[in-house]
Amino acid sequence: MNQLVLSGERPPCFHAIIHEAALRVLYGGRTVMRDQLLRLIQASRLPNVTIQIVPIDNEGSAAFSHPFMVIEPSVPELSTVLVDQFGGSEFLDDLDAVTDYRQSFQRLSELALPSVDAEAAPETRTGKDSLGLLQHILYPLL
Repeated sequence: MNQLVLSGERPPCFHAIIHEAALRVLYGGRTVMRDQLLRLIQASRLPNVTIQIVPIDNEGSAAFSHPFMVIEPSVPELSTVLVDQFGGSEFLDDLDAVTDYRQSFQRLSELALPSVDAEAAPETRTGKDSLGLLQHILYPLL
């Protein structure tokens, strides 16, 4: 997805759940990873974007088996799931598959840390959250 779509006119809602392990792989080097983490934080400031991180130490983090995206347009009958698999992607548009993946996404959202709130002052935090984990991963890359 072109990132400009997220901040354009009539932007779609975008909710990403990312496993901490994916954020710790130094793909492209320290500068690239630092820029990517900062971009996640910047994107989280958009009112239509929600970003959650599932920490490695979460018992349910094994629920991540493969990447998928639930696409829900304004016409519910057109809902589709994009499933990334080794060797390619698959689109699933039958109602049962969409429902199953929607429920999986909901469970993952419940396992993940609270969403990134880049506007919240650090002293107002009372527990672990996605922003705190992103900052923790980012710190050694500075």
